[in-house]
Amino acid sequence: METKFLLSNKFKPVGWLLFIGSALVWAYSVLFYPADTVQLRTKVFVIYGNDAFGKGGSESKYFSFLETDIFLQ
Repeated sequence: METKFLLSNKFKPVGWLLFIGSALVWAYSVLFYPADTVQLRTKVFVIYGNDAFGKGGSESKYFSFLETDIFLQ
């Protein structure tokens, strides 16, 4: 790898702080917020899908938007 694309060594402590901070936030969220309480519902574009568990019944839909929970899928 060429050195002109790499960051200098002075940014190493900042990288470690960001890494450790994000690991702590992740660990806190995993331990204290069970997965079934977090819902991330959003509309997603589907080529083919059915809304069997949603509001629309079990009809098939082509090239449309469905609202689904993308966190648990």
